[in-house]
Amino acid sequence: MKTEDISSLLNSALKFHHEGLLDQADEVYKDILKIDKKNFFANHLLGEVYQLKFKHSHDVDLINRSIKCFKESLESNPHSADTYIKLGLSLLWLDKIDEADKCFKQSYSVVTSEPTFLKNDLNRLNNKQAIEAMIKHEFEQLTYIDGDPDGIRNTKFSSEYYNFLKAQYKKIQEGRFESKEINHEMRLKLLKQLYNKPPKINLEHYINIKNDIAQIELDYISSSPEIIVIDNFLSEKALEAIQKFCLSSNIFKHPYKNGYLGAFLEKGLSNQFVLKLTQNLKNTFKKIFNNLYLTEAWIYKYDSEQNGINIHADEAKVNVNFWITPNESNLNQESGGLIIWDKIPDKNWVFEDYNYIENTSKIKNMLKKNNAKKIKIPYKENRAVIFNSQLFHCTDKYTFKNDFINRRLNVTLLYG
Repeated sequence: MKTEDISSLLNSALKFHHEGLLDQADEVYKDILKIDKKNFFANHLLGEVYQLKFKHSHDVDLINRSIKCFKESLESNPHSADTYIKLGLSLLWLDKIDEADKCFKQSYSVVTSEPTFLKNDLNRLNNKQAIEAMIKHEFEQLTYIDGDPDGIRNTKFSSEYYNFLKAQYKKIQEGRFESKEINHEMRLKLLKQLYNKPPKINLEHYINIKNDIAQIELDYISSSPEIIVIDNFLSEKALEAIQKFCLSSNIFKHPYKNGYLGAFLEKGLSNQFVLKLTQNLKNTFKKIFNNLYLTEAWIYKYDSEQNGINIHADEAKVNVNFWITPNESNLNQESGGLIIWDKIPDKNWVFEDYNYIENTSKIKNMLKKNNAKKIKIPYKENRAVIFNSQLFHCTDKYTFKNDFINRRLNVTLLYG
């Protein structure tokens, strides 16, 4: 069969796929594989179909099929970062922590070895506020790491690199910084992860089981809209471990225009501690996360006083936000947390409508038109907010102490 015929079949399958007609998409992808069993796109996309079917039926055979498809697609293209991520999620849903972690790490390895994949990250550094945030955090963190806080000396950065950062940091502080002075080579160095030492502890309980789990589950299920606030969320050992990890791990390499930095599951955040925490959460609150699976995880690190995340909704069933910076770092105990509105996107809205910063005005107008009520949840160390991920929400205004160890840290887990 001609290449254009396979392309036509693929377009047909994608149409079914995007319309949620999974059985029809399944059949067409299989038709393509009968012609070309090594077809990368058909294998990868069929794996995604099996993932979606698994979420509906919870038939383990389907998730095993997805794993087989993703592995087949990687044989055709071992440089597909997205396929490693999808494979990692399938393995995680089967509680295969070690294998999932290796896949997420392999995804990051692919991204950092392929210039085309780095292009998007480099483009982010074209924004002055974003590159300032990167340089400021990089200098402060390397200064902290070089102070030997964890008993291990770090030799992965040169004195030349450190002194360059120091000079640029001073310019930022004095308002003299010019982003054009940062050449391509130095921008690549800013994106490189120099130090990533995961927590070594293995806990029976990452979530604090001293809380009344049954009551929390009941309160969430009976709430309208679905929102629950949990204090003392993590166990003491888990909280201490993740705090140290965020201070010392050089993984916050995804800058945003608002001046905050992100670390993602597939970009350095994945390790056995984090993955076990996500699974322990799901297994602790079974009635909240019944038949739901982790789809994404990230940690955002903020400067002392900036605008946080704009109003948006996420593409998931349940959103878990929890904060881990000590309370004494927060200079305003009445704010610094999360604002949630009692409204979800209109049915005709697509992901870009309710999630992209460019549509903030559209979202605000819709909320005003519908007289949406907002719920303000102040910041507190080790406080979690679990809520319907489709509800519009944003970071509240915050003012934290202006130094490295006091930066606001927000962990987000999405389940769908």
